[in-house]
Amino acid sequence: MSYIDIIKKKHGIKELLVLEGGYSFDEKYHYYNENHFVLKIHNISEKNKILDKVSRMEELYSIGVKCPRVIFYGFVEEFDKCYTIFSFIEGETGDAVTKYSKELQYKIGVSSGKELKLIHSIESEKEIDIFKVFTKKFERIYSEFKELSCSIIKENLIVEFIRNNLYILKDRKAQFLHGDFHLENSVFDENGYIGCYDFNRCKYSDYVIEFERASVFSRSFSLEYVIGLFDGYGFTKDEFIVLRLYLAMGLFNSVVWTYKYYPEQMDDNDSLIEMILEDYDDFKLEVPKYYSKRC
Repeated sequence: MSYIDIIKKKHGIKELLVLEGGYSFDEKYHYYNENHFVLKIHNISEKNKILDKVSRMEELYSIGVKCPRVIFYGFVEEFDKCYTIFSFIEGETGDAVTKYSKELQYKIGVSSGKELKLIHSIESEKEIDIFKVFTKKFERIYSEFKELSCSIIKENLIVEFIRNNLYILKDRKAQFLHGDFHLENSVFDENGYIGCYDFNRCKYSDYVIEFERASVFSRSFSLEYVIGLFDGYGFTKDEFIVLRLYLAMGLFNSVVWTYKYYPEQMDDNDSLIEMILEDYDDFKLEVPKYYSKRC
């Protein structure tokens, strides 16, 4: 009997359907047992990380965050597996938002911003030196970038900007983050925002970095959503100044990650980089062009 069979028998699951999409390497399924559920299977080496995620998601659900409800967490020890079962949030995701009016896209963004504010209300129980963490991370990624002989437009300009501005991360505080918040991990319909899912990358860090992915991925197909996201959160000019730095560092991270795991997407990645450089006029602007009159 396989670990899949053991889980199905324990929970009375008749049929598991593979859950497509995303960049996670976890096994993901969904199934129906009167209601709709998601099953995620992990290596047992991730036990502590998954336990912490489950605990935080239960806390988020209790304070009103529209995230999946944790149904069960368990082990299949003979196969060195652990697994989680969550409620399934019905709705649409990603670029499906573009079939709706610009007004509704903006409304979905505003609700998403308010949701993020609630997620970030959980503070880290221990101090994290944000400046030290991101300085080391950038130097490590940039070193790997050079070792892989990767390239990026205006490399010297971007590196100089980053190194001249890392000091602004001193004394930044850490909050709980979703870790991958953008339209691909949000659920909505014709009535607006429904909820968010996929907390696999949840962590404690500077809350401003949470807006990096939406500023890149969601920005590429729904500017109205991104503007609504910032409005709903109440984003300020000072926060944009920090976000600008995270976006600059993220350019190198995206090149390295794409080169290593999805090289066929390098051209798409280059287009996103050009978009960010255009939005911030090669990082000379503190606030992106599309938001400059609102901040």
